Amino acid sequence: MDSITQIVLGAAVAEACLGKKIGNRAMVWGAIAGTIPDLDVLSNIFMSPIDGLSFHIGPAHSAFNLLILSFVLAWLVHTIYQLPYHK
Repeated sequence: MDSITQIVLGAAVAEACLGKKIGNRAMVWGAIAGTIPDLDVLSNIFMSPIDGLSFHIGPAHSAFNLLILSFVLAWLVHTIYQLPYHK
């Protein structure tokens, strides 16, 4: 998936989930979250093309990495906008 589509998809999902709580800022957070896994292209400077591709497919998009990232971003948004906890 190209970067623009990844950004738009992240923005759309975040707007659907958080749009009523934090407004249009949800789209910005979604765009950031959609882009972060693809920032591993910066490692291509230090790796061969094959190593860079295997790193992109492997650790950068692993379920463990994305799970950790989702909790970190959720905590960050919750802390910045002081959203209430649901019981």
